Amino acid sequence: ASTSRLVITTPEWNEPGILSKALDLDDGNYETAIHTFDITNSDEATYVASGYVPGTLLSRYSMSEHQGYLRVATTEGSPWGRTGSESIVTVLEEQDDALAVVGQVDDIGRGEAITAVRFFGETAYVVTFRQTDPFFTIDLADPTNPKVIGELKIPGFSSYLHPLDEDTVLKTAAG
Repeated sequence: ASTSRLVITTPEWNEPGILSKALDLDDGNYETAIHTFDITNSDEATYVASGYVPGTLLSRYSMSEHQGYLRVATTEGSPWGRTGSESIVTVLEEQDDALAVVGQVDDIGRGEAITAVRFFGETAYVVTFRQTDPFFTIDLADPTNPKVIGELKIPGFSSYLHPLDEDTVLKTAAG
């Protein structure tokens, strides 16, 4: 939530059922539904728009509103298996009652899942993990053309990022 918008997400899994023996944990169409509400009126929330992004979110830090754009970091692929997974940062804009994708960068940490993410102004910081802990910096200055501008692979496992200033991010690691 921000001072003007409340964002609600829900995973959408097109599977026969989690307990089904027919469930193939690495197949399926995993996406996240996103709904925005105007909360500038303290008496009520008003529905604004809805849309979808590929994959699933890690946490509340996986979303950020900045200058009228909603930025969302997801990991595509089964939440239970990571074969063929990749992470994606999608930029959305409210257009009438839809959240339209205006920009996207994908192929981040192929075969891995997001373990930490933070947005800070026009930059996103994304950490994925499988055996190493890649740390990606993503430039979001042009919402229609986000791009990975840096990658650092270090040992350990990170689960929290905290921007200290424009040039410094505290990355907690274990291992």
